[in-house]
Amino acid sequence: MLDKISNISSGSEYGKSVKTSSFNNFLGAVYNKKVDAHDSVNISPALQYLNLVNWKLKEFKHVENEKIYLDFIVSDIEFQTTIELPNLSGLSKLDYRVVKEKKGNNWRSKTFIELVSKLDKIQYDETPSLINFSALNILLQRIFDLNIFRELTAEDKYIIEELLADIKYGIKNEFESMNGFLFTFIDKLTGLKIIRNELQSDKTDPIIIKKIKVLNAE
Repeated sequence: MLDKISNISSGSEYGKSVKTSSFNNFLGAVYNKKVDAHDSVNISPALQYLNLVNWKLKEFKHVENEKIYLDFIVSDIEFQTTIELPNLSGLSKLDYRVVKEKKGNNWRSKTFIELVSKLDKIQYDETPSLINFSALNILLQRIFDLNIFRELTAEDKYIIEELLADIKYGIKNEFESMNGFLFTFIDKLTGLKIIRNELQSDKTDPIIIKKIKVLNAE
C-alpha cells in the first residue's frame, strides 16, 4: 500500500512531490481508523520500525490540511501529537499530550499533561536504544503524589517548576530521543525528512508544560 506515495523522495518538498488527493486517498484508505494489530499494514517498514522501538500505535489519521494525528503508547504512557507534513523541515517544536493512568483496588486516577518539546536536533536512528522514560515517570509520580484537585496552567509556574526540579533536562533528553524515533517513522512512511539534523537553538526552555490535569474516579 505504501507504493501509492513511493514517488516522495527523501528531503523533497512535499507539495511538489505528490498530489494532495493522492495523499488523502492513501491515508483515508489505510489510516483513517484505529489500527488493528492484525491489519495488513503492519507489514510496512514504518510499522516494523514502531515494533522495533516497542511503540504501540493506537491511532493514526489524516486530520486536515495534510496534517497527521498520532496516538501511541510507550512503556504504558500514551502520547498524542499532530504533525504538519508540508512544514516538516520548518518545524521548531512539537506539541504533545501525555496520558498516564494508575489503578488501585477501589480507585483509578488519570493524569493529562500538555507540553511543548523544542526540536533542537533530530537524530534519525535505524538501530535505536529503547527509552525507559525514567525522568518522565518521576514527573508523573510527583503529579499523582501531589493530589491535585484543579487544573494547572502556565500561570502556576512555581508549582510546575517544583515538579520539574532536577528532571527537566532528563525529560528533554527523553523527548529528544522520542522525536527522533517519530521522524524516522514519518520518513519510512512518506519519504519526508527534516533536512537539518542540527536546528537553530534559542534561549527558551526545551520543555514547556502548558497544562496539567488529573481526573480521579472511584
